[in-house]
Amino acid sequence: DSYPYNSISIYAFHPMYIDLRQLPALKDKAAMEKFETERKKLNALPQVDYEAVNELKRGYLHQIFDEAGKEVLASAAFKKFFKENAHWLQPYAAFSYLRDKFGTPVFSEWPEHSTYDEKEIAKLCNPRAKSYAEIAFYYYIQYQLHIQLLAAGEYARSKGVILKGDIPIGISRN
Repeated sequence: DSYPYNSISIYAFHPMYIDLRQLPALKDKAAMEKFETERKKLNALPQVDYEAVNELKRGYLHQIFDEAGKEVLASAAFKKFFKENAHWLQPYAAFSYLRDKFGTPVFSEWPEHSTYDEKEIAKLCNPRAKSYAEIAFYYYIQYQLHIQLLAAGEYARSKGVILKGDIPIGISRN
């Protein structure tokens, strides 16, 4: 139980923070235009519509993962990232997959995998498992967020700004 479900979130970044403009364009021009139109509409709102933004980003991420995910996950850069981060990335991706599968982040309500078991999570994350494509989607998102955060940090440093990490205190167990 070295990484139970309620402690893995301190490592991962929420997809809300991803900048879709830094990802490749979709091959489907009509879908790309639709996403761009929706992105502009959402950015023009006086307040952030978090649900709509998350829904738009998740849809785009699924499409771009379907188009380019395998290539990215096969890259040397991703393999290095995965090797250095597997200790939190696998439990996080498995949690995200199971949260979506069971429709709740309250893992105590899940009909299976409600207790963290490292061996069972390793089985879910095995590239030959049925669940792998859905789990790999979360690897892809976290890798893209990692790349974007590194770039933002480098830009900030070039301007004399230092970014400081923060660990949330008092977060929900779920």
